Amino acid sequence: HFDAVPCHSEFFRYIQWHTLALQVLEQLDIPTYTLYYENYESSFEPTLRSILRFLELKKVGKASPFIAGKTYHGYYTEEEQMAVMNLIKAVSTPQAWSIVRRYKSSN
Repeated sequence: HFDAVPCHSEFFRYIQWHTLALQVLEQLDIPTYTLYYENYESSFEPTLRSILRFLELKKVGKASPFIAGKTYHGYYTEEEQMAVMNLIKAVSTPQAWSIVRRYKSSN
C-alpha cells in the first residue's frame, strides 16, 4: 500500500492522528463533536450554531468570513487519490475509517 502513495508518511500520520484522538476520547469518555470542513461551505450558519450549542457558548459579535474551496485534489492524479484512500483504509481502525471514508469519491 505504501509504495503507490506519494508522501505516504504524511497520510499515515493523518490517519494515525484520527485513530489516537478517537481512542483518547473513548478512554476518557469525553463528549465529542465531529466537524467536517465542508459543512462550513454548505451551511455555515447552522454549523456555527451547532458548534456553539455543543460548546455551550453564546455567539458574540460577527463571525469571521469563511474562505471556502481549500482542496488538494489537483496535487494528485485519480490513481494516486485512490491509492491514498486504500492506504488510509488499510491502516485505520473502523471508527477512524467511518469518519474519513466520506472523502473517498471526492474530486
